Amino acid sequence: MAHYSWVISFGIGLAGILFIFFIQQLRSTKSRAHKNLLIAAVICYSLVLPLEVFGGQRFGRESYIYFILVEEVLEMLGTVFLVELFIRKNAEESIA
Repeated sequence: MAHYSWVISFGIGLAGILFIFFIQQLRSTKSRAHKNLLIAAVICYSLVLPLEVFGGQRFGRESYIYFILVEEVLEMLGTVFLVELFIRKNAEESIA
């Protein structure tokens, strides 16, 4: 149960809040490119929690490194997609 401690208490609540933010942003965004970036970021972040759970069960084994590698790559990709989305939105707002 120790492997699930933060996932159960914090992860599910945070996922719910982020899902509400995602739906709100998806509805307000008219640009197809913005929607695609937002969806890509959400897909990357939604895969992180299961990888955290399965990777935590393999702590001490060689496969743990691979789970953490993939998890961290997905977190960074999701962050890159969100940063790109915010840069594009700010660029369009400053032009308009």
